[in-house]
Amino acid sequence: MVARQRQAEGIAAAQIKGIELGRPKYQKPENWDSVINDWKKGIITAAKAMELTGVKRTTFYKFAYE
Repeated sequence: MVARQRQAEGIAAAQIKGIELGRPKYQKPENWDSVINDWKKGIITAAKAMELTGVKRTTFYKFAYE
């Protein structure tokens, strides 16, 4: 119980200082809008869109259906 309390205190102190905790958020590539529009129009395949943007499959579909 002491370890969890100490951990909670550390997290609270970090949040007060404005430190972001956890995994960093992935940013969309610069060419995202043009590539996703081509994919939605059927000009390119999803695999080609992933290749052009340099994102993995799960990230691609997460961004595509936001």
